[in-house]
Amino acid sequence: GTRMGTEAVLALMEATPTSQPVVIALSGNQTVRVPLMHCVEKTSAVAEAMSSKRFKEAQELRGRSFKGNLETYIRLSKLRPK
Repeated sequence: GTRMGTEAVLALMEATPTSQPVVIALSGNQTVRVPLMHCVEKTSAVAEAMSSKRFKEAQELRGRSFKGNLETYIRLSKLRPK
């Protein structure tokens, strides 16, 4: 939301013609600037792992938050109301 938008504006204001393109992201509770090419490489690695059916590796590449959310989804999807 707002913190990421503010960080994006700051990144634009600080950018120069030679600045490396960045993606504004959250790491823990902090906004961070991640080099765009790092994000592209990581996304490509996830896609490659998925297409090769290496799902555990894809989960690891997605990160701790993704793994936690996936585990919660799996746990909740198995519950059946009485």
